Amino acid sequence: KHIVPYIGDTKLKDLSVADIRSLHKTLLDKGLKAKSVVYVHNVLKAALKSAVADGMIEQNVCLKVNPPTVMKYKHKPLTVEQIRTLFDIMRDDPYRPEVEMAAKLGLRRGEVLGIKVGDIDFDKNTLAISRQISIIKDSSDPDAKTAYYGVKKLKSESSNRVIDFSEAIKALIKNQIKLNEANKERYGEMYADDDFLFCDEFGKFISPQTLYHAFKRALNTSGLPDVRFHDLRHSFAAFCIDADIHMYILSKALGHSSIAVTEEVYADSIIAKKMLPNKIEQILGSN
Repeated sequence: KHIVPYIGDTKLKDLSVADIRSLHKTLLDKGLKAKSVVYVHNVLKAALKSAVADGMIEQNVCLKVNPPTVMKYKHKPLTVEQIRTLFDIMRDDPYRPEVEMAAKLGLRRGEVLGIKVGDIDFDKNTLAISRQISIIKDSSDPDAKTAYYGVKKLKSESSNRVIDFSEAIKALIKNQIKLNEANKERYGEMYADDDFLFCDEFGKFISPQTLYHAFKRALNTSGLPDVRFHDLRHSFAAFCIDADIHMYILSKALGHSSIAVTEEVYADSIIAKKMLPNKIEQILGSN
């Protein structure tokens, strides 16, 4: 899709550094993000590596060209006061429960929307996270351009996890179930009854975009910083770090593959970093 239309007619032996640079520029001008262009570059580099191994060409020209620099997103966690303001603004918003679950459990948007009632253990106050609502593309047709929202597995095995929840979250969940049961009774056979905890009035899962727009409306109404929905997850992590929650426990709650991943993402974090100079001063003191 991003290689063949531009350099597909170029013979392997004639492929040059200039061609690769031109490809990068063309894709960026077309509107692709730097991260996507890097992915394209790596796919082509891997293909040319195989061509070298097979003796089809003598060198891999991709190795001579640096792909675009991807600017790493700097997460913007909200403060405790800002989260409380958000909850207050969304007091009567139908999407408040989803936002509260994300902020209090550190869940991704798709994970919140993928929760089913069968995932919940009310005796143990635990919730199994094992699916998400996300964009699905038809992989059987490489030329397919249509994409839609649907149920998908989580991105990695470590993302599948069981997390604990509070009594307040239990009450939120039970209230949501009552709302769903009322809609089921009201709409009868029209109700899908797919067991999703957060669903529309007909029992169908909610689009991540719908939740995103509800979240953005609340931010605009409250005058809070214009952050991503995913920053609720970063806020959760920040609160846990400041509360001295062990990194291993936090890593498991977030569904990271290892503590190292958690530490890398949040090493720059939060109040603990600001406290460091004073802590050292207390330890070493001065004459």
